[in-house]
Amino acid sequence: RGYKAFNSYWQYLVASIQIQATFRGWLARDRYEDKHYCATQIQKIFRGYMSTMNVYGDIYKITLIQSVVRKKIAMDNSTYKMAFIIQMQSIFRGYLFRKYLSNLNAKATLVQASFRGFSARLNYQFILVDIILIQNLIRQRKAKAQLEQLKNDRLVGSATIIQSQWRSYDCSMNYLHYLAHVLTIQSVIRRWKGNNYVKQCREDRRKRSAITMQKYMRGFISYKRYTKYLAATSIQKSWRRHYHQNNYTRYIGAKTFQKAWRGHVDFTKYKQFKSA
Repeated sequence: RGYKAFNSYWQYLVASIQIQATFRGWLARDRYEDKHYCATQIQKIFRGYMSTMNVYGDIYKITLIQSVVRKKIAMDNSTYKMAFIIQMQSIFRGYLFRKYLSNLNAKATLVQASFRGFSARLNYQFILVDIILIQNLIRQRKAKAQLEQLKNDRLVGSATIIQSQWRSYDCSMNYLHYLAHVLTIQSVIRRWKGNNYVKQCREDRRKRSAITMQKYMRGFISYKRYTKYLAATSIQKSWRRHYHQNNYTRYIGAKTFQKAWRGHVDFTKYKQFKSA
């Protein structure tokens, strides 16, 4: 009985030791597998996060380079357009100035022609008066000679002729003086009208030039404001896209982490339930 009891005790002891060894080995392997699975999941999540961050870093660098290049292209386009506008303005101003000079030359030529015509007519009138005076003197001398010759027999007739000639001369001189005054007054009035017309033309030209310059300046200011508005819109669009991409990346990261954590919790509960 003692031998059987000792043999049974020894068999139970060996069986219990074998069971404990088996259970401890299974428990150690289970813990090792849990730790290995957790480490693998953590490494996978961390590597995915690092890959995502690297991709976003590259995207940010590419976006930054694109923004710098687009800014350079926009500045080059603006510089080209500004140079083109300045060139067009210089051409248009040169055209206006040449047109203004041609108008001034035409008006100056017209004024010169009018003045030369007036001067020629006035000289003609003065020459005509001088001719009439010379003729008068010559006729007067002839009349005196004839008067001396016909003094005795034609005294009354000669006196009548002299009076008629003198009256004709006086009327002619009055007419010539009246014509000279009329021509002088006409020249003064025409010069006054010409000056007023030139002043009015200059004032109209200045007004049209001012309106043209204002039109081009307003167009340039409107184009500059429109360019700033387009640049602001592009910056806002890029920032909003970057902001939503960051939010979406955080959401995907949080979702992945929650998924992994829930899987780990469920797997732990399943192992606990299985071991129980």
